[in-house]
Amino acid sequence: MSRSKVWLLSLAVLIIAVLVSLLAECAVGARREEPAWWRTDLLPPKQESVRGEGLTARFYYPAKGDGPWQPVVLLSGSQGGLVTAKRRIHPLVCSGYCVLAVAYFKAEGLPDELISVPLEFFDKGKAWLAENPKVVQGGIAVVGGSKGGELGLLLASRDSDVRCVVGILPASHVFQGIAPRFHMSSSWSHKGKDLPFVPYVFNATLFRAIKSGGFRDVYQEALANAGEAGEAARIPVEKTNGAVLLLSGRKDQIWPSTDMCETIIKRLKQAEFPHAFKHVAYDTDHSVGSAREHWIEITAFLRKHYTVEDQTKPRCDPWSLSGASSPGGV
Repeated sequence: MSRSKVWLLSLAVLIIAVLVSLLAECAVGARREEPAWWRTDLLPPKQESVRGEGLTARFYYPAKGDGPWQPVVLLSGSQGGLVTAKRRIHPLVCSGYCVLAVAYFKAEGLPDELISVPLEFFDKGKAWLAENPKVVQGGIAVVGGSKGGELGLLLASRDSDVRCVVGILPASHVFQGIAPRFHMSSSWSHKGKDLPFVPYVFNATLFRAIKSGGFRDVYQEALANAGEAGEAARIPVEKTNGAVLLLSGRKDQIWPSTDMCETIIKRLKQAEFPHAFKHVAYDTDHSVGSAREHWIEITAFLRKHYTVEDQTKPRCDPWSLSGASSPGGV
């Protein structure tokens, strides 16, 4: 092999080695920038299964320390069952809260379909938390996504014990229930009676949505044609006894979450709502709540507007492993 070829080969090997080294440094740097709670291999929370009459839940709390910790009730969306995703639970637990993930349908002892779901399940969850020595008493926070966001805002507007609510892709109104067969019923009920709801418009738009899976136009038409039923079904978020955070997706094709959140914010301003409130609209679809930045927003809001004074520093600072400072105020 000629001297020039040997030189070129050596140069190529050197360039490859440098590139590999740079990529490794970038990977390590990215790893360091991740909050502790986003690394699901770290600090797994302890958990307990909760079963009772009309209550199916799972209780999560920090692996270190004896507590007590402030409670957060976590609600799933229209898929039903319990929230078990680590990247929804870890940010909350690692920020110093205990979490009660509560099922409200599609679980043992609960309705199979999202129609006329009794709100009394929430009272049973509250009663269980009130008897748990690991839980700080004196108020709770509720975090719900999609249909669970609608539910969370509804519960917060009806129960003064809710001191902070986070609606991820929520609705501004109570809508007709969701079931494979036609049911002219509300999604929610109380004391055996359906709550007022906005019904779907049964037309070609609905049948196209069933085929495509995108229901945005269905909900827009339902709101546009609701009339007096719309006002009766509006969730009175201004009655909430605490701070309100709304997260939405501008490209949401499931329902118009950004428009509905803006409607809520407008009503809060008109009512001169005395507590903190904020709406963050992301340039994305119905996936809000699945990314790191969303949970940084949520945990920062909770720490500012829900955390009690003697717990202002989380038991497990989500940003401690990165060396980065916590996000600023909201």
